[in-house]
Amino acid sequence: MDLKLVRQILFKMSKGTFYVIVINCLFLSAVYANNASAQRIQSVKEALIKIKVQNENLLNVLSDIEARTDYKFSYRKEDLDNELRFTAKYSNISVADVLLKISKQAGLKFRQVNNSIYISKKDQFEEIDEPLEIIIQGITITGSVTSSEDNKGLPGVNVIVKGTSQGTVTDVEGNYSIQVPDENTVLVFSSVGFTSQEFIIGNQIIIDVVLADDATALDEIVVVGYGTQKREELTNAVSSVKSEDFAKGFVTDAGQLIRGKVAGVGIVKPDANPTSESQIILRGVNTLMSGTQPLVIVDGVPGSLSTVAPEDIESIDILKDGSAAAIYGTRGANGVVLITTKKNNGDQPLSINYSTYVSVQQITKKLDVLTAQEYREIVAKNKPGAFDDGASTNWLDEITRTPISQVHNLSIRGGNANSNYLLNLNYRNIEGIIKKTDNNVITPRIEINHSMFNNKLRINANLLAKQQKYWAGWYDRVYEYALLYNPTSPVKDVNGNWYEDPSRNQYANPVAWLEETDGEAERNTVTMYGSLVYSPIDNLDIKAFVSHKDYKYSKGYSESMNHISTVRDGKNGYASLSTNSELEDLMELTAQ
Repeated sequence: MDLKLVRQILFKMSKGTFYVIVINCLFLSAVYANNASAQRIQSVKEALIKIKVQNENLLNVLSDIEARTDYKFSYRKEDLDNELRFTAKYSNISVADVLLKISKQAGLKFRQVNNSIYISKKDQFEEIDEPLEIIIQGITITGSVTSSEDNKGLPGVNVIVKGTSQGTVTDVEGNYSIQVPDENTVLVFSSVGFTSQEFIIGNQIIIDVVLADDATALDEIVVVGYGTQKREELTNAVSSVKSEDFAKGFVTDAGQLIRGKVAGVGIVKPDANPTSESQIILRGVNTLMSGTQPLVIVDGVPGSLSTVAPEDIESIDILKDGSAAAIYGTRGANGVVLITTKKNNGDQPLSINYSTYVSVQQITKKLDVLTAQEYREIVAKNKPGAFDDGASTNWLDEITRTPISQVHNLSIRGGNANSNYLLNLNYRNIEGIIKKTDNNVITPRIEINHSMFNNKLRINANLLAKQQKYWAGWYDRVYEYALLYNPTSPVKDVNGNWYEDPSRNQYANPVAWLEETDGEAERNTVTMYGSLVYSPIDNLDIKAFVSHKDYKYSKGYSESMNHISTVRDGKNGYASLSTNSELEDLMELTAQ
């Protein structure tokens, strides 16, 4: 998917300066991200190659060295004399010796910095005893951290160079990458609830670690709202479902990810409307008027089950206990659903992931209505109000289809322990079972993290947007009329006009209602949120969290002059347009 298209979509949804800054920061980070190699960096004096060139120019020689090694040359073309010809045949020679031979013949000097080799021209009167400078900045160590209990990757594990503040954390799959000074470095792996381990690097470049549960870790904490509680103080009123345990298959919102995963939680989807959300009941019905839906919080910002794409969710926590939800006031009376999106933690090379799936739907159980033949049998008995119009029509088949829906998800992430970024773009084209009921949703999300002053100051910036377009006709009326309409009535009369009987004012031709109605609704939501965390001393975090949500809604609806409202009610066509706009700001300041 073209990244320029992502930028155009975001600019179309909002042209604010903040968005421009965030988007450009992301792309600059992607360009300059350090794509760390999962191998030890070698000096050109240690690296051996096989080279065979016969009367080749300098550029071809350098290209041959690049193809046979991990080194990349950087130079200005005007510094190279490409008219010179080189001949060499060696089966086992160091890269340094090859460069020295080139230096003598071409008058060049070389400077190795990790896997990059910079070439410059030697001045005419410059005398250099050693035309080759080598600077090795460290060793890159990679690996994974897993749990001894289930052998699954552990996210958020601290990987620290012992005796320093230098470190990183494992990503959501338990992988890490860190640069260390030398072979004598000691790495410390630690995480809440697990026994810490230490490893000396030695000659290793890949270190996989298995952490065992710490049975004495009674102070393990669970995040609840603004603060934390000890795990032994919590009851089963707090439930957590991780991404690896989500319900598999086609889902339309976050609620369907945890169907059957949390005891005592009812999750249903009320109808086949592709725009409807799941309904969650956590604590029953409190009052007749307040409703039953819980408060939904997405990364600390109030939202809904469809605010973020299901493919972009890392975990969902359910707070059923009234005291745990007390900080949210009356909004949390029906419980709280905490949705956490996927994060980019620690040192990670640039990675691009793309996934897609296609699904189809069908009605598994149809209502038992009379067929045309069964209805004619009633007409034959002279039942009042029963008329035989001479056709045989299955009205439900006329208004329904086999919908084909598709979902595409693109994720880009990268950066290092101090600065990293994540871009997720989700596109959903959901078709409903009733014809014309389509729902198109684009959900981009950008997250940027940066830490400074030895991790004492941490900045997090997010941009979450959603653009939704869907059919805005009266699909419920269409379904109702398909169940009620006379099965002996034709779809159209002999003249090709919709078959309508204005005298039967309790219902209308469902196909005509569907085809002579047009409408589209569009929802645009842009949410900016971020946090600033300052840790002046150990065990004290001062956090400022702000968010700004801009919501816009527009709906257009029309009925043609062939609609039943014209035939029966004499409206001569009908059209309407409605709009709505909302702004919501949130600011929190906490210390713990």
